Amino acid sequence: MVGTALVQQGSVGAAAVAASVPAFLMTFNLLLLNEFPDIDADRFGGRRNLVLVLGRRPGALVYALAALAVPVWIAGSVIAGALPPLALLGVLPSLLLRRPLAWAFRHSAEPVPVPALGDNVAWNLGTNTLLAVALVATVLLQRG
Repeated sequence: MVGTALVQQGSVGAAAVAASVPAFLMTFNLLLLNEFPDIDADRFGGRRNLVLVLGRRPGALVYALAALAVPVWIAGSVIAGALPPLALLGVLPSLLLRRPLAWAFRHSAEPVPVPALGDNVAWNLGTNTLLAVALVATVLLQRG
C-alpha cells in the first residue's frame, strides 16, 4: 500500500502506512505458519528459518503475537485517526484466529492442524479485503 500511495499520490500518508502494517504482519504470519509443516524437510535441507532458529514453541508465540497485533493495530489506527472508522470492519476476520491461536498457545509441539492453516489463509484474505473495501467505501462516501 505504501508503494501504491507513492505512485498514485506522490507521497506516503498516515493511512497508507497504517493499512500496510496489517498486510505485512499477515503475510509474515502466512509464511511463518507454513514453515511448521516443513520443519523436518527444512532441517534436512540445511535451511535456517525462524522456526528452526527459535524452536516450535517460541515460533508459535511469535505467530500469536503478530496475529494479535493486527486487530490491535487496526483499532489503534482508527483511534489515532490514521484510518477511517469503517476500517474496523477489518477486525472481524480475526475471529477466524481461534484455531490457529489455540494451536499456538496449547499444541505447538504437534503439527499445525489443516483447518488452522485454512483459517489463517481466510483471515489474511478476509482482513485485507474488508480493509480495502472500507478504504474505498470511505472515499466514495466522501465524494457522494
